[in-house]
Amino acid sequence: MNTLMNTLGLNQKPTGVSLLCDLRGKVLELLCDEIGLNDKILPNQLFVTAFDFDSREKAANFLVELKLRGVTLDWALSITVEQQPTLLHFSGSINGDTLFIVGTKIPRSPEQFFNELMKINNEQANKLRGEIKKQVQATHNLDNRDNLDSKLYEELTQLNNELANTQRELTKKNIQLKQQRAQLEQLNQEKNVFLGIVAHDLKNPLSGILGLAELIMETNGDITTEELLEYANMIQVSAKNMFLLITNLLDINAIESGKINLTLEVADLYPLTQGIIKNYIEPAARKHITIHFEATEVSHHALTDIQIFKQVADNLLSNAIKYSPHGKNVYVRLLDTENRIRCEIQDEGQGLSAEEQQRLFSKFTRLSAKPTGGEHSTGLGLFIVKRLVDAIHASVKCHSEVGKGANFIVEFPKN
Repeated sequence: MNTLMNTLGLNQKPTGVSLLCDLRGKVLELLCDEIGLNDKILPNQLFVTAFDFDSREKAANFLVELKLRGVTLDWALSITVEQQPTLLHFSGSINGDTLFIVGTKIPRSPEQFFNELMKINNEQANKLRGEIKKQVQATHNLDNRDNLDSKLYEELTQLNNELANTQRELTKKNIQLKQQRAQLEQLNQEKNVFLGIVAHDLKNPLSGILGLAELIMETNGDITTEELLEYANMIQVSAKNMFLLITNLLDINAIESGKINLTLEVADLYPLTQGIIKNYIEPAARKHITIHFEATEVSHHALTDIQIFKQVADNLLSNAIKYSPHGKNVYVRLLDTENRIRCEIQDEGQGLSAEEQQRLFSKFTRLSAKPTGGEHSTGLGLFIVKRLVDAIHASVKCHSEVGKGANFIVEFPKN
C-alpha cells in the first residue's frame, strides 16, 4: 500500500507555488514560493512569460480555460529552475476579479500542498485552503458537466459522421450525374453529326437517282440502249453508296447495342484473304492498281470470327484501293509471329499525319486524304473495323507518313 501511495505521490511532501493574477494574466502577487521561482514569476509581468518557450502557448490556453470555466486543474507546464527544465502541474480558479493559481511538482496535489502551508501560516493558509476547497467542489461540478458534454460530443460526432457520409454520397451522385450529362452531351453531338451525314450522304444519291429516272422518263422511249445502260450504271452506283451507308449504320447499331453475334473458331486466313482479294481485282484494274499478295506459309490459322475477318479485311482493302492514285500498288501480307497471325494491307496513297492517326478510328472521322476515283466515303469504316477487332480480342494499328502511304496491321491470336 505504501508503495502504491509513493508511486502516486501521495506520501511525498508537496511543494509548490501560489500566486494571484488579474483577468488579463498579469501577475499581481506571488503568495507562496517553495520552488524558487521568485526570479521567474515577477509582479506586473505576464504569467505566460515565466515558462519555457515551448510551454507558453499551453500556458496561454490554461488561462483561457480558467476564465471560460471558472476552474481548471492539472496543466503540465515546463519552467526552468536553476538552469534545469522542470515540469510543474498548475491548477486555478477565479476569485472575483483575480485568478488564483497554484503549481506543484506532484500531479493533483494542491490540497495537500495547502495542508503543509497551514503548519507555517494558519491565517494565510486558511485563506488559500478555502480557495482550494472551492476548486475541488467546482471540479466535482465540472466532472458532472463533462459527463454531459461527453454525451453531447458523442451525439454530435455521430451526427457529423452521418453528415459526412451523406456528403460523400451526394458528391458521388454529383460525379455520376456529371458523367451521365457528359455522355448525353456526347450522344447528342453524335446524333447531330449522324443527322448531318444522313441528310448529306443519302440526299445526294437519292436526288441523283430521282434525276436520272426523270431523264429516262422524259425521253418517252426515244433512248438508245447504250444511253440506258449508262443511266442504269449511274443509278446503281448511287444505290450502292446509299446501301453502304445504311449497312455501316446498322453495323454500328448492332455493335453498340451488344447484338452482334460472334462465333470464334480457329480458321485458316490464307484462303479467306485470297477470296477477298479476288473481289477487288476488277475495281483495282479500273484504276490500274496492282494487288500483291504475300504469305510466309501456305496456311495461317488464327482464332477469329470468319464473317468479322472478312468484313475487316474487305473494309481495309477497299480503303487501300479507294485512296490510292492510279497506277500504284497495294500489298496484302500474312505473317506468322510467335503467338499471333498478322494481316497487313499497305497502300502507296496520300498517307496520314500524326494528328490524324490519333483520331483515325473515331466515329464520323473526316480526314484530309480523299478518294482518288470519285468513290464514296461515310467516315464510319475504320470505326467499325476497330470495334469489330476489339470484339474478337484482336488488335489494329496504322503506320503512316504523309505522302508515303499507309500500312494497316491487324493481329489475331492463334488460340
